[in-house]
Amino acid sequence: MGMLTKKDLKQIGEVVDERLDQKLDQKLLKFEERIVPRIVGDIVEQVGEMIEQDVLPEFERLEGRVIGIEASMVTKSYLDDKVSDLRGEFVLKRRGLA
Repeated sequence: MGMLTKKDLKQIGEVVDERLDQKLDQKLLKFEERIVPRIVGDIVEQVGEMIEQDVLPEFERLEGRVIGIEASMVTKSYLDDKVSDLRGEFVLKRRGLA
């Protein structure tokens, strides 16, 4: 058996590179299959906790404020009645009847 030529060494290197690439791809895919669901699960859990602890209480606080504002608001019919009363009083005062 003779010495290996540069061409032979290059071909061996290419085969080794190809096999290493395949093995690395397989290992990375297996790693991703195990790790990605864990990471996604952790993120979903943390976002859920953040919403529960920070966002929902703020919505509840805002809802309470809106209810308070609604309770103190006047209606259009109330304003119409008051404007009508004022208009009537103004007309009476202008005519000197009040």
